[in-house]
Amino acid sequence: MKKGIKWIMGLAVIAAAIGYYAYANMQAGTPVNTVNVAEGDIRAWVEDRAVTTLPVIHRITMPQGGRILPISIEAGQSVSAGQVVAEMDTADLKSALDLADAQVNEIQAQIAVNAYDKIENTAMVESEKMIDALNAAAKASNEVVRANQAELKYSTWLVEMEEKLVKQRASSKDKLRRAQRDSGQAESQVASAQFISRATWAFAAVAELMPRYVKEYLGRKHLEAWVLKHRLTGAQADQALAARRLTRAVMKSPVDGLVLRRLIKNEAFLPAGALLLEIGAMQNLQVTADILSQDVVTVQPGNRVDIFGPSIGPTPIRGMVSRIKPAGFTKVSSLGVDQQRVPVIIDFDPDGLTQWEKNGRALGLAYRVKARIYTEEKQKALKIPRTALFRDGDNHWQVFCVKNGRAVRAPVTLGIINDSEAEIIAGLNAGDAVVVAPPKSLKAGDRVNAVTFH
Repeated sequence: MKKGIKWIMGLAVIAAAIGYYAYANMQAGTPVNTVNVAEGDIRAWVEDRAVTTLPVIHRITMPQGGRILPISIEAGQSVSAGQVVAEMDTADLKSALDLADAQVNEIQAQIAVNAYDKIENTAMVESEKMIDALNAAAKASNEVVRANQAELKYSTWLVEMEEKLVKQRASSKDKLRRAQRDSGQAESQVASAQFISRATWAFAAVAELMPRYVKEYLGRKHLEAWVLKHRLTGAQADQALAARRLTRAVMKSPVDGLVLRRLIKNEAFLPAGALLLEIGAMQNLQVTADILSQDVVTVQPGNRVDIFGPSIGPTPIRGMVSRIKPAGFTKVSSLGVDQQRVPVIIDFDPDGLTQWEKNGRALGLAYRVKARIYTEEKQKALKIPRTALFRDGDNHWQVFCVKNGRAVRAPVTLGIINDSEAEIIAGLNAGDAVVVAPPKSLKAGDRVNAVTFH
């Protein structure tokens, strides 16, 4: 009996020693936090500060030098497309247009007068008839000359006969004198008829030139018509310019939007090109994020974006990358380091923005926000916390797993990595326990006291 009691007491001592040894070993393990490898969605992103922008800011400027009237529209006021937002004093412009109109009308009247050729056509017909009449008169004058020459010839013969008869005392001197008188008159009539004939033929020759004069005058009128046509073209160009200047003097909003800035308020004389107003179509509001050049290579148009920050509030607004500008620029960081950055243009999701605005918020131009651009996404991926990763001496990724209460190093192959998580492609299985933020003193084979987080 005593011997049995001794055996029982010995076994109890051994069990107590074993329990104490196991307890001591457990208490000696390095305390670590672990998580189990699990499936889930994972995304890679690029995140940076951004600012709200507009694709186009419509600038209302002076179309020409002149006096601008007071501008009553205020910055922040909504305007509609076609609404008058600024206007010049148009008195001088209207006078210039009236003068141009008068000049065009005057030249058009000159063209109409120049085109009227009925007088010239009538003169042509009259000259042709006059030529016919003068030619007929000239021919008739030739006949008169011949008749008078025949009368002179007879009178000369009669004088000669009377002279002979007077010498023969067969006629009286009185008849001789009458014959001589008639002969002188006949000679005078011949000279007169010849003069009239030559004059008539001269008039007929002059009349022959009248149709040529009329044709040359008509040709000159045609040349004048060509000149007037070109003068009219120039005058009409001046008229159109004056009309455009008058139209441009009334400046209208090109879009439905908001007045961003008003630079001129009171009446003033300004040069052409002076900036008056800036108008933006706020429905086209975008976000521009200047992304580091080494990160922007992973960004593509169509990538989803979360837009957040104090200006947005607790709920981000969804967006999408619409364009990546082709040229980068150098920007000095807050630490004084030169950084090469590339502007990325992000469009708001219309439904998300509308729902966000229903909560009583509103975004303006040049508001500071943050943009998280998701460059890669995967569903049902094996993932672990980013803090579980470390690199070995060969710069390979490693993790510590917990197996049988000891830390075991496991090389892993990674896929998508972001600031908080990493995808495991190879090296771990679902359910494996990995150490989160392993202490620097932890080595493979060390006992660990693991606390698992879910």
